[in-house]
Amino acid sequence: YHLGSNPELILTTKQVASERGYRGCLVDYRDAEVYISTLEIVQRPKQFDQAGMPRAFKSALLFDADKVELDIRFLENYFYNRGYQVRCFFTLKEAEDWLNS
Repeated sequence: YHLGSNPELILTTKQVASERGYRGCLVDYRDAEVYISTLEIVQRPKQFDQAGMPRAFKSALLFDADKVELDIRFLENYFYNRGYQVRCFFTLKEAEDWLNS
């Protein structure tokens, strides 16, 4: 699965979260082979900005360690440095615990 640009998904997530009062979401990529370019990682927070995604909104991304082809720490740090709470996990429990903290 190409984790690249999908502004419609970001906007829909923001709208649904706002309507329902959600403080975060979990995206489960464990059944997918995931890749994203460095340039796309750099562009993603800009898409969050354009969609009006709240900085307090938490996004937990769940991966299978054997199927992911991206620099997870770079992705997390890039979002963090731009004020967004995006974290990557390899276990459902860790992702849920972080979302509920």
